[in-house]
Amino acid sequence: MLAVTLIALTLQVVFGFIVGGEANYPATAVGAATIGGLLSAMWSAAGPAIFLHAFWGVLVVLVGGGTAILGVRQHARRVAIASVLGAISLLVALLGGLLFALSDFASGGGLLLMVIGVIAAYASLLAAFSFTRRKLVSGPKS
Repeated sequence: MLAVTLIALTLQVVFGFIVGGEANYPATAVGAATIGGLLSAMWSAAGPAIFLHAFWGVLVVLVGGGTAILGVRQHARRVAIASVLGAISLLVALLGGLLFALSDFASGGGLLLMVIGVIAAYASLLAAFSFTRRKLVSGPKS
């Protein structure tokens, strides 16, 4: 499950690069205070790519939550802590994306939260992955 979460997160980052490359964010406020305004602003900024990025982001958070649950059930404390920190980091990234969209795509703080959340999620999930790897035992020394 950790590998699936890491692969999904990597795809999310790639979608983010695609959205960032093709987005045409409005220079004036577009009224993203309502759900309809938010969807309209997202569509006008980057078309279907931003919806794919947003949808995939929610899926990554859900998969990350499942990974955290499995990490806690494994009863290895360091795996549980790292996977829960990874899930929390994914939530921070999702919150950053939401704040960025609600700010009419003008909040540098929202972008910063997305980046910090993704970097922290990678660090935590890779640590959890390394904690689950069994150490190779070499044969008897001669």
